[in-house]
Amino acid sequence: MSLGDLATDDCNDADNTMYPGAAEICNGIADGCGGTPDVGTMVSQAECQALLTLFTGTNGTNWTSKTGWLTAYDIDSWHGLNVTGGHVTHINLQNNLLSGVLYTNINQLDYTTGLNLSVNNLQGITTD
Repeated sequence: MSLGDLATDDCNDADNTMYPGAAEICNGIADGCGGTPDVGTMVSQAECQALLTLFTGTNGTNWTSKTGWLTAYDIDSWHGLNVTGGHVTHINLQNNLLSGVLYTNINQLDYTTGLNLSVNNLQGITTD
């Protein structure tokens, strides 16, 4: 196999983690290049989407701690999350500089029994 062959097998030459057969990470991108993002992630696609919306809707790039968010396959290693049996069961992002709004798809986290978003700057829930 030549170097040229490698380039054609990689569906994003700028990111060597995105190639046919790559593990999907809950990040809204089709890492495995199958066209559908986040299929086969550690949690359901609905839970994954709810977490992505939580991150983007609350200015996640500016959180105090965002270790693992949108970068690690093991969602249980994402700051503030606990996963049991393939479902998000607890979220603790207290005092983490969250700002903005929550979206109603947070209700897709059906197995979440603990949610702590206190001491942040959240303005409510929206469907937009």
